[in-house]
Amino acid sequence: MCAILNDTTGCLMSCAWKNSKCRIGLIIGTGTNACYLEDIDNVELWDGDDGEPRHVIVNTEWGGFGDNGELDFIRTKWDLSVDEGSLNPGAQTFEKMISGMYMGELVRQ
Repeated sequence: MCAILNDTTGCLMSCAWKNSKCRIGLIIGTGTNACYLEDIDNVELWDGDDGEPRHVIVNTEWGGFGDNGELDFIRTKWDLSVDEGSLNPGAQTFEKMISGMYMGELVRQ
């Protein structure tokens, strides 16, 4: 078997290797993301293998949460300034509000 993993799914799988109760992978560092183990029956768009095991890792890519205005009600003038000065204005809103890559610029301001 061959697989491609990002840091979040790799985090979950490396923990699950030693602790079979692990169900969540979480990265809060330079960037941020989360993933979790979900039953295939709860994944509406699943079109993969229906065999065992009956679960899949869902990678949320939550760093982009807020890109459609969902976080506008809590964004400060500093959040907006960091976003405007970034390489990708209007994208990765949540990541810019909590991850390490942007904290230095926030403190500088």
